[in-house]
Amino acid sequence: MRWDKIKQLIPAKVKKTSGEAWLTDGVKGMLENTSELRTKTLIHFLAASGVRIGALEGLQMRHIKQIEDCKSVLVYEGSTEEYTTFLTSEACGFLDRYILKRKSDGEKMTPTSPVFRVTYHLGYSKVKAATAPSLKEIMRWVIEKSGLRINQVKTCKRYNKQADHAFRKRWNTIMKTTPTMNISLAEKMMGY
Repeated sequence: MRWDKIKQLIPAKVKKTSGEAWLTDGVKGMLENTSELRTKTLIHFLAASGVRIGALEGLQMRHIKQIEDCKSVLVYEGSTEEYTTFLTSEACGFLDRYILKRKSDGEKMTPTSPVFRVTYHLGYSKVKAATAPSLKEIMRWVIEKSGLRINQVKTCKRYNKQADHAFRKRWNTIMKTTPTMNISLAEKMMGY
């Protein structure tokens, strides 16, 4: 059989999404349409660090270190994909308020406490880390509530801006278009 000729008959793969980034107005809209501190912290965390939302599931308090007016975040500790990224001072402020609220609700914070936990009625109830699907659902809900899906285009059942990965695309775009940014450092902070 002439496999080279047969392979030419296979249609080209279609890109499922365009991978566009959230703009500043979109992020502001999300923040204005939620009053929950955990959701605001999640939005700031994703926008400031560029981490994948799946990495938040295993993120513990010991992975976050204070450095002057920002924080460093160790992502995927112990794996071959391990890398370090940083939070802005604004994102640090929201994270600190979120942690302080959990402590004031009675949670005993330890180095192995999850950075993002499931919702709770009593802070001292058993702490469970928020799962990636639940965090994705939070992001989907806040995007729908803020009306950001109204003008978006759907291609192959997907929107042109992914609910969570568009934050990573935003961070990558900002880092690589900053004239004074070292591109290799930006790649390291993306985990590439």
